Amino acid sequence: MFKIKDDIVFTTHKDGSMIILSLLDSENCYHKVTGISQDVFSALNSGKDLSVVKKEILSRYEVEAPTVEKDIETFITYLKANNILEEV
Repeated sequence: MFKIKDDIVFTTHKDGSMIILSLLDSENCYHKVTGISQDVFSALNSGKDLSVVKKEILSRYEVEAPTVEKDIETFITYLKANNILEEV
């Protein structure tokens, strides 16, 4: 199971995308998230399991299961590499 780190803040930008920022990031780097990745981030933030997230995305979008699995895996790797997500 994964958890968004406590020092992460996020908001919705006026264009509908999500902006993610770490309060502990001395470089003031932010991440702009859109589409399915935004759905994944919101679901993880609310404590949902990845299997539930996958089912929700498959029901909401016209996309194949292997594509969703790969996209979620890639996004999770990105979040972990950027110290936004931790495994609990």
